[in-house]
Amino acid sequence: VLDLPTTYGSFAEGYPFNCPKTDLILKELYAYLADRQQSNGSWNGRPHINAFAALALMSSGETKYRRHVKAAMKYMGDATNDEIDYGGLDCWKYGLYGVCLAEYHLATGEKWVIKELEEINDWLLQAQFATDYRNNKGAGGWGHRPSNKPGGNGYGPICMITAQAMAAWSLMEQCGIEIDKERYMLAHKFLEQGTNNMGYVWYADSNGGDNRYADMGRTGAAVVAHAVSESGGASFQRYAKKSARCIGDNPKTFPDTHGSPLLGMGWTALGASFDELALRQLMDEHIWHFTLAHCPDGTFYYQPNRDNNAQDFGAAPRLSATATTALVLSLKHGSLKIMGSTANPSDSSTSSSRLPDRNEGELRTYSNADGTKSFMARLVAFDPKLGMV
Repeated sequence: VLDLPTTYGSFAEGYPFNCPKTDLILKELYAYLADRQQSNGSWNGRPHINAFAALALMSSGETKYRRHVKAAMKYMGDATNDEIDYGGLDCWKYGLYGVCLAEYHLATGEKWVIKELEEINDWLLQAQFATDYRNNKGAGGWGHRPSNKPGGNGYGPICMITAQAMAAWSLMEQCGIEIDKERYMLAHKFLEQGTNNMGYVWYADSNGGDNRYADMGRTGAAVVAHAVSESGGASFQRYAKKSARCIGDNPKTFPDTHGSPLLGMGWTALGASFDELALRQLMDEHIWHFTLAHCPDGTFYYQPNRDNNAQDFGAAPRLSATATTALVLSLKHGSLKIMGSTANPSDSSTSSSRLPDRNEGELRTYSNADGTKSFMARLVAFDPKLGMV
């Protein structure tokens, strides 16, 4: 018989929303991440672990974690500049850290972040493939390393890195950073060319086949990149909605991803969050994962996967899984732009009602005043003065 230190109970219907078990788990995960942060503000040498841990703590809105988040942002600012270096796989880092720093500025308004974002903006512009790389493809994307690498860029740009970089640009634009609109649209075109009839995003800028799909991390990141865009217009929102629905309609590969499974999980959930039904389908399909990966000490651990490589399993199987799970379950707050938040940056609230910014007729979850009960329905009318739906 195992003597477990905490009684968690079961996930509530509709978790992570209105779920006491989720709330208890998050309380422990936030504390664990804060405790594991290193003195320089990072958690690990893997950028996605640093990004997800920081975003999870940022989304909590808890005052006691503000210094941890700021330390992480300072680290990310110090770890980036506007100078191209071909020594590492830096395109992963610059997209992820750009997203984090932009979210931080939008949440806090701290002016020092602008200089860091401008450097990342310049770096991304230099690193992007401005022209076709091979076989009349590749323009607009980013690869593992910046473009124009002496000796060649291997197999060239791919959709996962491109979606992260485009998401960073979309958020930077909200911060008032002047991005190159022509290059921005080139990134969109790269992703669009790699998207099939279902809204699924393939590996690079070629449709790998209609009515087929695999792991959804790229699709989720592409959803976010388009959904948070202020200049992309209705066509970007339609793209985001279609791809988010693709995730919900095909949720089975959520924890089974090429490269970094946990990076893919994080982006998949973030992308699904832009369509309430898609997120519900995804989370309901994988309640077993969040149960099996949960350890007696409150942390989460990496689960067997088709691609058990060094990105997660070898680097930090407990830390990476804990950071990713904290970010996914933090969707209950809706407090970041990448979670579909429309809150004013000066608003200290960490939760979103998700009502006024939803179109009439769209499926969503409604809760009673104290959040103890909820149901799903389609909005017919909303009177903000009377608070009636």
